[in-house]
Amino acid sequence: MYIKILPFLVFYLFLLQTNLTAADKDPIDTFIDLISKSVPMLEGSVKVKKTVTDASVKFCPDNTCDIIRAPSNTNTKGLNDFSYLYFFYASGYTYLAISANQSLPFIQSGSKLAKEIIHRNADKCDQTNELEQASCVLNNLASENKIQLFFSRFDEGENVESKKDITETLSVRSLEKVRKWLYKHCKSCQQRS
Repeated sequence: MYIKILPFLVFYLFLLQTNLTAADKDPIDTFIDLISKSVPMLEGSVKVKKTVTDASVKFCPDNTCDIIRAPSNTNTKGLNDFSYLYFFYASGYTYLAISANQSLPFIQSGSKLAKEIIHRNADKCDQTNELEQASCVLNNLASENKIQLFFSRFDEGENVESKKDITETLSVRSLEKVRKWLYKHCKSCQQRS
């Protein structure tokens, strides 16, 4: 009897393993996959690094970078959740709104996971508006994980890095401004009201 069930059990376990949801995958790996699919030339533009002193996630699609940095002992899940939400809601790179092929741009393809991340981190946020809730979750994750934001650009052969005002960058007003900018550049998007 067990021998007859074994093939079905193996097949079922295979299906479970191959049908991972977006929530089962690390948010940064998902971001890398989605951005690489929508704009193949950006493959390799996301760098995750951990040193003795800090952990960082860099998105450098051109001669500029968004840099998310936290102490090395930071909760990896918190840093990754913050990074994904930051790229989805607060980063103004138009690369996030375009697709060089038939796939959806990141601001569309990344929506489901962004909502899942907000939902699992929204225990201290009672806002009902999406951007208000995103701002609250981003600010909480930044505070809990001592996250700092930087912008860098390569200028005349040197890397110039400047710290961003995290409170302003993660404010609802800034998120609204970024979303409008990205939707303006997204040919396949419909502006949400």
